[in-house]
Amino acid sequence: MKDYREVRGHLLDMLEELDDGLGQITNNRGAGDSSQEQDFCGQTVDVGHTGQMDDAGHAMAAEIEKIRQAISRIKRP
Repeated sequence: MKDYREVRGHLLDMLEELDDGLGQITNNRGAGDSSQEQDFCGQTVDVGHTGQMDDAGHAMAAEIEKIRQAISRIKRP
């Protein structure tokens, strides 16, 4: 039974880390410079960066779901 508790604890820690990371990505996405003075080159970089953040966010969300499913399969002590 101790092994299950250790695994569950580890999964909960991973879930918390991923959740924090996903929150940071979400917060950073809204914190961009929206001024009209931003040059074209900067806008291009921002679009690429936003796409990378979206990809990372989707990957984190998928990982969070997998961890939640694994936790639900472990019987509580």
